[in-house]
Amino acid sequence: MQAERILVYIAHPTVLEVTAFRIELMGMTANAVRSGKEFSKSLSDSLPDAVILDLDLEVGEGMTWIETLASDECTSHVPIMCISSRGDLTEAEAAYKAGARSFLIAPYDPVVLDSKLRTMLDEAAAAQVAAEDF
Repeated sequence: MQAERILVYIAHPTVLEVTAFRIELMGMTANAVRSGKEFSKSLSDSLPDAVILDLDLEVGEGMTWIETLASDECTSHVPIMCISSRGDLTEAEAAYKAGARSFLIAPYDPVVLDSKLRTMLDEAAAAQVAAEDF
């Protein structure tokens, strides 16, 4: 079985590196990108099993990516976890409405990241099986 591939786009370089490292410790493959251009290229190269996307990117960029991924037929099944340092409830609600499936406030407890990411991937896999059985 191939390790799950997680595409990570986080504004703060240290949080990006720590998050990618934690994903690798979970036995998954992390593809950490530092720009919208890298994010777009990575998506076009191969679809990840999940995306972790920062809402603290340039104004509106994170939310725009969520909307783009959730509304595109090719990527709508890819679960999205958002990370934000603001912890803004309105922002979290908007992210869920746009298509995010999980939300994490940075700085975060690595165990919480592990749990939320695993739950999100398991739910996505179950939904995929249900869709195939339908």
